[in-house]
Amino acid sequence: MDSDSEFECVSVLHGHTQDVKMVTWHPNREVLASCSYDDSIRMWKESEDDWFCSDILTGHTSTVWEISFDPTGRRLVSCGDDKTVIIWKEVEDEDGDFKWKNACTLSGEHRRTIYTIDWSKANVIATGSGDDSIRIFEERSKEGEEVSFICVLTKEKAHAADVNCVRWHPTNPRLLASAGDDNLVNIYEYID
Repeated sequence: MDSDSEFECVSVLHGHTQDVKMVTWHPNREVLASCSYDDSIRMWKESEDDWFCSDILTGHTSTVWEISFDPTGRRLVSCGDDKTVIIWKEVEDEDGDFKWKNACTLSGEHRRTIYTIDWSKANVIATGSGDDSIRIFEERSKEGEEVSFICVLTKEKAHAADVNCVRWHPTNPRLLASAGDDNLVNIYEYID
């Protein structure tokens, strides 16, 4: 970009009824996902010159703080104030449109709000919570079976206060960075 470049708003997306907490792009399609204080996730698609809400995902009972696509873009994971993690999967309806369905709900792992979630390129999910911990989830389902994930690792006191953000390294699937209310950024190596 040169100094004469402009930054122009090309669309304003209306639909959520409360604060929007996060947006993320689909890894390989022109789809934007957003999550909100209104307990929902919205999928947005472009049609001609404007964007529209193509799907509304409901399942959380309070604020949805973060969302993350799996590496293929066929699944999405969300976390919320209700202390649950929901894995959503994309399914094709009879009209050939893709809709998102709740494939699996994980609860009882964190004691407080789950603020952050990230799905690694190695197909591992990390969560961070107001209980100061980080948890790692791996899939246990096989092709054709119902989706199931289990917690394989818990790092209690990952921070001295709330864990606000977890992110997997984009090329090294063993490295996880976290940020917390203790003013620290930690880098962990996941050894399975």
